[in-house]
Amino acid sequence: PSTPVQSTPAVSTTAAAQSYSCDLNKPHTTLQLRLHDGTRLVAKFNLTDTVQTICNFVAASCPGLNRQFVLATTFPKKELVDMNQTIEQAKLQNAALVQTLK
Repeated sequence: PSTPVQSTPAVSTTAAAQSYSCDLNKPHTTLQLRLHDGTRLVAKFNLTDTVQTICNFVAASCPGLNRQFVLATTFPKKELVDMNQTIEQAKLQNAALVQTLK
């Protein structure tokens, strides 16, 4: 039996999981996402997905959050500003990203 892809003890990603689906038959990576409130998400994304896709996933994971946010790599810290860049182009394979409120 296979285990659920998005099982993390930290938070239920039901809404976020419904808003996005990774095609495991294509090249993919696992991203660790630390939300502004300290919640940790682990999710799989295709390398052809864009930074915007990650932002949409994070937004769906924070229902009720009406503030804008930015995502950044942890070290060296670099804000993700090009929303059309793919995960592969942004070199985010297996990255840890942090959400900061604007």
